[in-house]
Amino acid sequence: MPDPASFNETTSGPSGAPPPAGDYSAPTTPLSSPSSRFLRRALDQLLQIGPYHIVELIGEGGMGTVYLAERREPVRMRVALKVIKPGMDTREVVARFDAERQALALMNHPNIARVFDAGATADGRPYFVMEFIAGIPITQYCDRNRLTNTERLGLFGQVCQAVQHAHEKGIIHRDIKPSNVLVCMQNGKPVPKIIDFGVAKATQQRLTDETMYTFHGQLIGTIEYMSPEQAEMSNIEIDPRSDVYSLGVVLYELIVGALPFDPNTLRQAGVGEIQRIIREVDPPKPSTRLSTLGDKTGDVASHRRLDVRTLARELRGDLDWITMKALEKDPGRRYATAAALGEDVARYLHHEPVLARPPSVAYKLHKFIRRHRVSVALAALLVIAIVSTTALYVTRQQTASFEEMVKLAQTLLAEGKKAEAESVLARAVEQITKPTIALGAPALAQPPAAGSGRAELEAKLSAIIRLLQLGDSAEAARQIQDVLAVDPRNFTALSNYAVLKRAEFETNGDLRVLDDALAKLDQASQIEPRRPEPWNIRGVLLRHLGRLPESLAAFEKAIAIDPGYSPSYVSIANTLALLGDWQGAERNLLIAAGIPPDPTDSRPWQRWHNLAALQLALDKPAALAAIDKALAARDGRNPHNWLLKARAHLLLKSALDPAKARDAAVRADEDPDHSPPRTRRIIALAALRLGDWEAAVKAATEAVDRKDPQPAYANLILAIAHAKSGRADDCRRHLRIAEATWPKDLAAQPLEMKATIENGLLWIDTLRELHALRAEADAAAASP
Repeated sequence: MPDPASFNETTSGPSGAPPPAGDYSAPTTPLSSPSSRFLRRALDQLLQIGPYHIVELIGEGGMGTVYLAERREPVRMRVALKVIKPGMDTREVVARFDAERQALALMNHPNIARVFDAGATADGRPYFVMEFIAGIPITQYCDRNRLTNTERLGLFGQVCQAVQHAHEKGIIHRDIKPSNVLVCMQNGKPVPKIIDFGVAKATQQRLTDETMYTFHGQLIGTIEYMSPEQAEMSNIEIDPRSDVYSLGVVLYELIVGALPFDPNTLRQAGVGEIQRIIREVDPPKPSTRLSTLGDKTGDVASHRRLDVRTLARELRGDLDWITMKALEKDPGRRYATAAALGEDVARYLHHEPVLARPPSVAYKLHKFIRRHRVSVALAALLVIAIVSTTALYVTRQQTASFEEMVKLAQTLLAEGKKAEAESVLARAVEQITKPTIALGAPALAQPPAAGSGRAELEAKLSAIIRLLQLGDSAEAARQIQDVLAVDPRNFTALSNYAVLKRAEFETNGDLRVLDDALAKLDQASQIEPRRPEPWNIRGVLLRHLGRLPESLAAFEKAIAIDPGYSPSYVSIANTLALLGDWQGAERNLLIAAGIPPDPTDSRPWQRWHNLAALQLALDKPAALAAIDKALAARDGRNPHNWLLKARAHLLLKSALDPAKARDAAVRADEDPDHSPPRTRRIIALAALRLGDWEAAVKAATEAVDRKDPQPAYANLILAIAHAKSGRADDCRRHLRIAEATWPKDLAAQPLEMKATIENGLLWIDTLRELHALRAEADAAAASP
């Protein structure tokens, strides 16, 4: 892997890329500093260029050097003087150098550095003189001065106006980034200034009489801020919307304190992978990106004079959509001009409706189909195979398959009937994602014959996924084997094979099945190297094998592939809990909870439930708020979350309320999907805390009779209830049962969050009662 240091912006780019344009915004370097022997010798010889006295070296790029210089007559003024380096004055370099000078000369805007003069050194090297900007990059200025996002957006609006001015003069900057937008103070106010038009491109006229060459196969600009079309490196003509994309990246960084794509990932990748990421991978929304920053989140919020929750709320909605509209892969879906972007930002600042909106159903489906052609075909075939006809009232009153509905929607769009088209597409999406209650398709029950069609194979894959959802692992396993017999490199089948093997291990404890599953995951990762799922499954299997460092590395790999893949954050939390790192576990669960759930996620409440369980184990009052969010995700109908709320009111010192605990457990007991023994056990414990001994005996007895999966725990609670009711014999009988099953109960509980809640803190009170009861029993036995 290349040394990241080799990708310093002022030296070189990734393998195969040219050095980025010169950056003269770096801190000034005194002439006495040892930055460059060559430059010191040159300065000793120069000391003065034309009427300008050299003061300091302030930056250098691939072709030029920039000095702070001073002109003393007729008016004393300090300027930035850029001159071609000795030995770099080739025809192409001189042409590009002159183009930058001409570009700056064309413009006259308060937020763009001005050109004052031009000439040549004694040895014939061209130079030009421009306004000296005594400033720092816009992101640094904003963080250093802890500007709010409102204040940051005010500065950004000025930058948009400056870029629009350049575009109106026929100039595309092509390297807009924070280090090329310096903020200086003028009349006591911060003013952003755009600098460095070294790779600018003219759209309306030639900037120089000399021929300029852009070498084929080279990246022009800075990769983190580069538009997809600029990264293409083809003969496609870029237009001002490329700069709009770069402005979107700067806006993203200003409001969330991070780039859309991890810069280390980009700069460690080859040119081809860099291009793929920029062109194909959708970055997370700013509000989502904030949730992935871990320990940095607090600092990001502090730099904006906010707490994390308020910042997240501020980013959600308009700021998310403005930024994502600027970052659209398709230039046609971006803001058409820099001015339009600036105007939408102004609307946001004035609390007016913004133009940017979430992508429509039609567009999201269009992107989904383009990205997952096989999956869509698979889902459509499943619907056709399982549901012979789907009644759907549409504009043309016909019964349509998924594909027919898509075609109908396209026709409606062409006719300008956008609302009707989106309605049809929304129903199409619902049709292919709605869970199927029963399969019953005879064609899917038969193994594919040799040479059977691809459509049948894809339909069978859909059946496998549905079987797994329905819990029929035996039939799913058989169908997976059928698919692999025909297509041994099928990603979906290989991944689900590993999932099934994990379930098999959890049933019989045979470690050999995990090795088999890992081998299948190796194949899946080779087939789809940019999918996070195989790495997450691998991590879980490695954790079962006790290889925790390797397990964590696998989860981190999944996150590196997709920073918004929430299951891996939950998996990391579980693993850290095993290691006793509760703070690390909570940190990762907070990240997972902050990632918007996938629309296809059938358990969106789970992330909040996991977070609440851990916070409950740590005795954090925040657990109750997390439980309420989990309940809200299912409209208050989830028994697991009501049960967790009951535990919270039994365990949290700040929220101890046995009556509320009992009421929450009763709510769980009313749900047909609940676990009756566990619910009755919690009701019994709440009754004990309330001093209602008979109710405790009744509920605990029901828990035992219903085969509580933790018999030691249930019998212990029942023993305490009998003791409080004065039934010593019943107490001793259930104590003996609890003692006999105690080791099995403990062995069955991994040191994970739910187990900690279930058997950790609750044991404290019951053990205290156990010791008291045993002392009473011993005393009674010793008495004559």
